Amino acid sequence: MKKLSLIIIGALLLTVVSCRKDIDHTPNPDVTNMDDLKVSPDFNWKTFENYQLDLTANENGMVSVISAQGIVLQKAYLKQGQTYSMKLAVAADQNSVKLLFRGKIVELELGSEIISYQF
Repeated sequence: MKKLSLIIIGALLLTVVSCRKDIDHTPNPDVTNMDDLKVSPDFNWKTFENYQLDLTANENGMVSVISAQGIVLQKAYLKQGQTYSMKLAVAADQNSVKLLFRGKIVELELGSEIISYQF
């Protein structure tokens, strides 16, 4: 019985010790700092695009600029006949925003840096 116990314990120890993942801990010698990275020259590093919205309305009211995901990016109070300019930073993968003014929702394409819209 004592001999069988020793054999079982020995087998268990061998199993536990031999079951290890082979992890390669050698660093990549080609890249040691950011200057060594090989990146395509046409890669766009920007994560946000900046726009200027010039909004005008025929009546006073609150306008909300809403992302495609439904997040309110900015709010502003428009005065009748006066142009309101706002700076807007939007994720680079977004190509439109929605404007909510007095119950009316308008989808606005983000094509140029300065965008004008009149309600």
